[in-house]
Amino acid sequence: AGLHVRMYRVIVLGGYGTFGSKISRVLSADPGISLLVAGRSGQAAKTFTDHLLIHANNPTPVQVDANDRQSFRNMLNIHKPHLLIHTSGPFQGQSYAVAQDCIDSGVHYVDLADAREFVSEFHALDDKAKKKGVVAITGASTVPALSSAVIQRYRALFKEVRDISYFVSPGYDTDRGMATVKAVLAYCGKPVRQWMNGAWGTVWGWQQTMAVPLHGVGSRLVSTCSVPDLELFPKWLEDTKVKAVKFYAGLEIKFLHLGLVGMSYLSRYGLVKDWSRYASPLFHIGNLFRPFGSQSGGMGLTMSGVPVASSAGSEVSWSIVAHDGSGPLIPCIPAIILARKLANQHASSPDHSAPGCLAPGAYPCISLFSIEEFKDVVRSNPGIFVYEPPETSDHTTSRAYPQSIGHPYFQSLAPVFKHIHTARTVEGEGSCVVSQGSTIARWMARLVGLPAATLPGARTKVEIKILTEQDPRDPSRITEHWQRTFDGKPFISSQFIVPASKLIIETFGPFHIVFRMLPMPDGQGYTYNWVKTYWMHIPLPAIIAPRAYAQATPSNEKGWDFVVQVS
Repeated sequence: AGLHVRMYRVIVLGGYGTFGSKISRVLSADPGISLLVAGRSGQAAKTFTDHLLIHANNPTPVQVDANDRQSFRNMLNIHKPHLLIHTSGPFQGQSYAVAQDCIDSGVHYVDLADAREFVSEFHALDDKAKKKGVVAITGASTVPALSSAVIQRYRALFKEVRDISYFVSPGYDTDRGMATVKAVLAYCGKPVRQWMNGAWGTVWGWQQTMAVPLHGVGSRLVSTCSVPDLELFPKWLEDTKVKAVKFYAGLEIKFLHLGLVGMSYLSRYGLVKDWSRYASPLFHIGNLFRPFGSQSGGMGLTMSGVPVASSAGSEVSWSIVAHDGSGPLIPCIPAIILARKLANQHASSPDHSAPGCLAPGAYPCISLFSIEEFKDVVRSNPGIFVYEPPETSDHTTSRAYPQSIGHPYFQSLAPVFKHIHTARTVEGEGSCVVSQGSTIARWMARLVGLPAATLPGARTKVEIKILTEQDPRDPSRITEHWQRTFDGKPFISSQFIVPASKLIIETFGPFHIVFRMLPMPDGQGYTYNWVKTYWMHIPLPAIIAPRAYAQATPSNEKGWDFVVQVS
């Protein structure tokens, strides 16, 4: 007698679209899942599934219009799926009809919604879902699913959380659909309710622009955006006494991002009521600039607060970076994880009673999987890298400065230097005087983002923050992100060591400056000595290459003086 294995039937609604196609490709390879790819175009669904047949286990195309409720209900009754994954956005202004019909039909439901109102009000379906024994989950996307998993991973490090700030910046030359463009434009210049300073306040969509570092990519401009997290996380994190939750997003191409910022002011002051009405022409115009973008993007998240351990840093930084156009897979991974959980649950505990099972009800995807589960999916994609903060605060064996200058000399330095270059996070402030030479020098300084000259008799306020990240490809390599602010204007760079040569590489924008650290003759500090400059990985001749020399000496127990010369 043969062994009959009952397959877990999953319908991906919008299964051949930008995000649905990624989910379909991954789930089609799961031996325990029978995949149905659904959408308005039967021909598009068939073409897509025909291509999947090369790699998959007999996927089925399904033609259905989710806006035709009777047709949609009939489809559920005919195919009797165990789970439906809803990927057809935008979810802004969308009703809960698809979720309601799934619940009525006893079908589990997961969506990729990142619309604030849609996700935060989804609990209205909770009672009905519980009565039907249906698991209905919304927000299985980058936010709030992945963001909450990261926060859950590190919240135990803090007695109190002062600030959670994170951003998403995709590569411009990657796939994006019309729904994504409509979603972005929906809150352009609109008021955004945000938790800040321990109370609710108002900011404006696509304003509050700033530059942020993205590991191995450089700096990106980002601005405030409205996501479900801003509404849900202050309540979820109430026990941490969180003071602020901030989310930003950005376009890789700076002048396009600044153009969107300008559009937000036109909307804010009533000159344009709703930019999403112009999504179609703006989508096609934006596509003209794809050749000027890259296929690299990612997400960064920083948590700061009062650490549990006195030796730990007051801030942790986590990021995920995607290259080669693999970025659109990131928001799909939460739905993939949940689909596999539900499939396993169906086989082992159909009544959802086993520990760790996803419970019946309607709720957002907050802390429903771990970062390790997320990384298990990421490992199958060579273009995606997760950068995590070091597990401990002492990394003298792997940090750049102790290796470059030599451990014996490093251990003899003043405590302030040992703290700066071994702690997981460092913050400081002070002042400096900036002087510039010729007109060409001033133009070059502005081009690379160096601070403007200090006015006569004044001093420029300096704030510095150093964050560390571990390279997933080489855990022994620690990258330091230096976020300097001069009179409120940021200058961001990243530093890492080349172990074989003990040289340090500092990157800012398209420039990579290689320098060697040497001890000062009096043994009180160290110097940075220029070796070579690269532009876009192209070595520049010494005669035209920007070069830098710097020295650092202790000024007191907790401070230091620095001199930097750029020419």
